Amino acid sequence: MIIKRHDNRNERERTLRHPEPNTFRDSIVEGVTEHLATMTYTPENLLQHLAIKLNQVEPIIEKSKTRFGRFINYFNGENPDYITIDGMVLIQLYDILETAHPLPIVAKYQYDVDPHDLKEFYNRAKKIVQTPSVKRRR
Repeated sequence: MIIKRHDNRNERERTLRHPEPNTFRDSIVEGVTEHLATMTYTPENLLQHLAIKLNQVEPIIEKSKTRFGRFINYFNGENPDYITIDGMVLIQLYDILETAHPLPIVAKYQYDVDPHDLKEFYNRAKKIVQTPSVKRRR
């Protein structure tokens, strides 16, 4: 699986030094953001989360097959070559599959993952995690 750390800042923003949070509000926002990024899922919820991510990328891949679709993807900031996934999700996925991490993964960071690799890992995890069948009432 090809994984690289996601960084959506442009080159100028990367070279600027970001100051420490200087207000109470900045501290709260940073704490809540880190907490949400490191939230753990049950195995069933993890599979649901991955299924949603994979469903979101399918239309992007379909649009990339035409010139107009690539134009739309460009302006929406969508890339069919990768899916952005939280580090904690990757850690939990590797734990379910009992596979070694290819690189050190930090839970609070986001990573870009090839959608085809993620689909393969999702299918393998789906065989391991037994999800209960849900019957809908009418």
